[in-house]
Amino acid sequence: MTVQHITKSVVSLIGPKEAQVLLDRSHGGQRNISVDWVRVLADRIRRGVWDQNAGFVCVDEGGRLTDGQHRCSAIVAAGIAVPVVVIQTPWSAYRDDTRRRSLSDRHGVSNRVAAIARLAGRQVGIQDGDAALSVFESPIARYKIDTAAHATPWGCSAAGVGALAASLSGHDGAGCIDNLCKAMPTNSKQRALIVRASRNAIATTGNGQTDTALAVFCAAIDSRATLDAMRSSLMSVSPERFNNKKEAK
Repeated sequence: MTVQHITKSVVSLIGPKEAQVLLDRSHGGQRNISVDWVRVLADRIRRGVWDQNAGFVCVDEGGRLTDGQHRCSAIVAAGIAVPVVVIQTPWSAYRDDTRRRSLSDRHGVSNRVAAIARLAGRQVGIQDGDAALSVFESPIARYKIDTAAHATPWGCSAAGVGALAASLSGHDGAGCIDNLCKAMPTNSKQRALIVRASRNAIATTGNGQTDTALAVFCAAIDSRATLDAMRSSLMSVSPERFNNKKEAK
């Protein structure tokens, strides 16, 4: 195999000032900045789980940034210097156009498990999908939420989060899904079904789908249960993590 056009590569400690200089000298023709992805990377830096080998920063012969603007933006946002693989290579308009590995690809889990973990993480303030999976993969398997969430019409990830929260509250979350299935006609429009199952008490779809699912499962396990209590049950999986997060604030 012959590698062409790479002039040199080094591992450099890049701090916020150096990262900002690179951003200010960024080459045109790159993808738009994703604020959410910058937040995820910045959070990894703050938690000390930054992996210098997971990505790199590219500059051309003139030192202009051609790839790595999200990593540089994250370093600026975190305010912490980290080691980065820097590659000097000629500019190419097709740089980094390969498909990004999904969360399920990276960890060898099903798309359903990854989706349930990601949504559960967002309910408790974990925006990083990898971090969310590390917290919730085990209880998802323990309570067989993945298997239950295949049931129709409750086969959506939001319902999986509701069942997981119910299970962590000491109830039979998988059984709740089974009971909901028996009480509802088959319908592929899962978001609409969540609203129908809540008898329109909470008319929420889209981004609020998981909130609605949690409300449905509150009613399914205990009419006195609250959304805050359901979210607290999700936090019970890793109390040390969330306690540290509160202290950091």
